[in-house]
Amino acid sequence: MPTENRGPVTLTGGEPPIHPEIFDILRELRLRGLKFRVESNGTPIGDQQAQLLRDTGTKVSISPDGPTAELHDDLRGVPGAFDRALGGVETLIKGGRLPFQIIACLRRGTRPVLAAKGWRPGGRAVMPMNVLGNSMRPCLRPGTLVIVEEVEPGEIRVGNVIVLRIDGGEMGIHRVISTRGGILTQGDNLPRPDGVVPAQL
Repeated sequence: MPTENRGPVTLTGGEPPIHPEIFDILRELRLRGLKFRVESNGTPIGDQQAQLLRDTGTKVSISPDGPTAELHDDLRGVPGAFDRALGGVETLIKGGRLPFQIIACLRRGTRPVLAAKGWRPGGRAVMPMNVLGNSMRPCLRPGTLVIVEEVEPGEIRVGNVIVLRIDGGEMGIHRVISTRGGILTQGDNLPRPDGVVPAQL
């Protein structure tokens, strides 16, 4: 299969980490030079799975369905699922650097909890994201959790840090350095701008 002009590959559920041939699949994707990511609910990730993901350079997305055990376990229908998901996250962290992000389901019942924690949706869409790369050092280091709020393009100002699509469709977090003739962004730790791009969030 030719890999030219192909976007990132996402492996999702069931649970990719427990597939009997997952190592061979991830190794083949890496050999083909493709960007790839595994989506998991976090519960099956132990030391062995985390090392496999690390050895193959796999990016990982963990998907909690709420910021509390009550909300998460209610939707999953599995008591204790939230704690096991956090256990998977802790395993990814303790073994050394492994790019991962949290992708959360925002639904009815989530808004009051977010507000109680000081997050202000204000009627707009909000989304938690995990910083993966080094492009925004020292302001945002890999592993930093940020809360992204939806805004109109006209509200964006120079100096804002926004989410945009870069590198073949993947989401990135960079700073706005100009709004003349479009939105020009650049990572704080990068030598050159990204180019004029449309804002995504």
